[in-house]
Amino acid sequence: MTNAALFKLLNDAGGVAWKHTKGGAMPQARIMAKQRMDEMESDNFFSPRSKSVRAAGAEDCYSLGTIRAENLSDTDA
Repeated sequence: MTNAALFKLLNDAGGVAWKHTKGGAMPQARIMAKQRMDEMESDNFFSPRSKSVRAAGAEDCYSLGTIRAENLSDTDA
């Protein structure tokens, strides 16, 4: 996030605008990255209330079907 904010600042204003600023654009980039991280909402994927968890038997879920193992070396050829 910090690198993205830094590159945005440098591209928008040009590198020359930050030339004589102490630390360059990095202090401002850190502030922008922190603000962006603070605005993000967290979502617990494994929570029962999560949008990603579907009820059992829902139509949009996939089933593994039957799983079995066969020993092909025991068959007569």
